[in-house]
Amino acid sequence: MMGGLSGPLFFVDLILKIFSELQKRRSLSSNQFLGDRIGKKEIISSPMLATNDYLLWLEGTIDLLKKQNYDRVDWENLIEEIESLGRSQRRELRNRLTTMLEHCLKLCYSTYTQDYRGWTETIRRSQRELQDLLEDSPSLKQYWEEIFLDCYAKAIKSLRENRDYQSFSFPDDCPFPQQINQILQKTSWRE
Repeated sequence: MMGGLSGPLFFVDLILKIFSELQKRRSLSSNQFLGDRIGKKEIISSPMLATNDYLLWLEGTIDLLKKQNYDRVDWENLIEEIESLGRSQRRELRNRLTTMLEHCLKLCYSTYTQDYRGWTETIRRSQRELQDLLEDSPSLKQYWEEIFLDCYAKAIKSLRENRDYQSFSFPDDCPFPQQINQILQKTSWRE
């Protein structure tokens, strides 16, 4: 507790100190404030800094955490940032998997032979990138199982809405292996 205060008085004192700090910051130009803090390696993790200079806010937050200076950490933005990282990884998995499935469908069900090489390269690159993503975050494997058929449905929808592919018959049911290891190691698509 700050200054021996407890309960509601602690929060009132904390709010007053935050308000006082904000008033000080407003009286300085933002460049002067940041320059003073950076020069002294006393970067403050603040909501204002998080929106004005993300990299500086991130470096300051890391510095504060390493120094275990927890009372100066901008917890609200830090928690939001950590949550967004998880959403970002799930979105990346969905997008890469959908792209790979689209190209697998094009390769297997269209007759645009001049494009086979490019589609094959995209499939291989997607396989590598998906493998890397799953190695970095193994917990995404469970998410893969949840979204695989949805990604296939999105791939089918995208191709059926594209005029270039409307003349081709794509299967409603996924003809590709859904198991991670099988699809990420598959090399022969046109059998």
